[in-house]
Amino acid sequence: MTAPDGGPDNRSRDGLLTDLGSEVHQLRRTSDKLHQDVREIGGIVAELPPQIQDHDSEIAALKGTLEELTAQAPQAENPPINWPELSSEEAGPQWDALAMWIANVLVPYYGITRGQLPDCWPMHWRAVLELSWLRTCYRQAFVPSSPPTAAAEWHTRWLDAALSNVATAIPETWCRPGEHHVHKQQSQQGQQGQPAASSSSMSAAATQRAGSAVTPPAEGQQPPWMGGQEPQQQQVVYHQQTERDQLALPQYWEQWFGYAKQTDIARRQHVESQMGNS
Repeated sequence: MTAPDGGPDNRSRDGLLTDLGSEVHQLRRTSDKLHQDVREIGGIVAELPPQIQDHDSEIAALKGTLEELTAQAPQAENPPINWPELSSEEAGPQWDALAMWIANVLVPYYGITRGQLPDCWPMHWRAVLELSWLRTCYRQAFVPSSPPTAAAEWHTRWLDAALSNVATAIPETWCRPGEHHVHKQQSQQGQQGQPAASSSSMSAAATQRAGSAVTPPAEGQQPPWMGGQEPQQQQVVYHQQTERDQLALPQYWEQWFGYAKQTDIARRQHVESQMGNS
C-alpha cells in the first residue's frame, strides 16, 4: 500500500524502524558481551606473565636442587672399581689401596683371621674382587651423606657375605695358612719369582712369625699402647692360637700380594702393547 503522495506506507516504515531498532539493540548487547569477554580475556592474559614467571622460578629451583644433589651424590665420590677395565697404570694404585684398607681397617678392627682370609688371597681373582667391592661398600657406608643404616647394613650383611664368598673362592682343601695350591696353568707360567706353593720353608717361616705374633708382654711390663694401669684383680690368660686363628696380618700375605700385583700389571701391559700394535 502506498501513501497518497506516492511514498511508502507509514505503518511499513514504522515496522522497519522497529526491526532496525531491535537489531541495533541486539548488536549492542552482543557488543557489550564482546567487550566483557575481551576484558576477561585481558585480565587472564595480564595474569599469565607472573604465573609463567613463577613456574620458571620453580623449574629453575628444581633444576638447581637436582644439580646440587647430583654434585653431592656419594657414588660420585666413591665409584666401584671395574678391575677388568683398569689400565696397567690404574691397576697398581688400586692394588695398593686395597692392600692398605685390608691391613689398616679390615683386619685389625674386625679381627679377620688367616682362616677367614687365606694368605694367598691375592692369587685368587674372585677373592680380590670380593674384597674390592667390600671396601667400596665400606667407604660408601661412612660417607657423611649416607644414612646410619648404611653402616649397619655393612656390618650385618656385606661383611659376612664377602667373607663367605672368599671362602668359596679359596677352598680350604686348596690353600691353608702359608700354603697355596698352584694350578697346572700357573705352574706352566714359569718360575719367575713366584712364591713356592705348599713349601715347607714358607710354612716354617709362617710358624716362626706366628710364634712372635702371639708372644705376651713380659711380666710387669705394659704393652706400649696401654696408658693406664692393668687391673690387679684380673688374670690375663693367653690361649694357644692355631695359624687359622691368627690375624691376617700383611706379613703373612705380602709375598703373595707383591707377586700377584706385578703379574697383573705385566699382563695388562702386554695386552695394551698388543692392542697398540694391531
